[in-house]
Amino acid sequence: MNLFKCSVCNYMEEAESIEHNCLKCGAAPSAFKMLSEEEATKVYDSERSNDLLMQLDTLSMEMVDIALEGIDINLDPACEKLFTYANEKAWEIKQLVKAEIENHINKGKW
Repeated sequence: MNLFKCSVCNYMEEAESIEHNCLKCGAAPSAFKMLSEEEATKVYDSERSNDLLMQLDTLSMEMVDIALEGIDINLDPACEKLFTYANEKAWEIKQLVKAEIENHINKGKW
């Protein structure tokens, strides 16, 4: 199997050859470029790491929800301070995750 990437929308597909329009953007089969072995290896090697980054992003947004609920309860100043801190750090984590995913994409590791 080979790994192909659509030059219009970057959709990737494993196949022996591409004989159909792109499933994402509808580009003609000629828009697909077969990735080199080195390029394909980067994609496959980064797959699990990218999945983990997306999970971390999801968890950070769950942490925001928890923190905001804790802030709303406003049990006492120390508690509210901790929830506020957690909310801020969750947003920082989300931004770090997004930056790392962008780095992966720019290096062909996605």
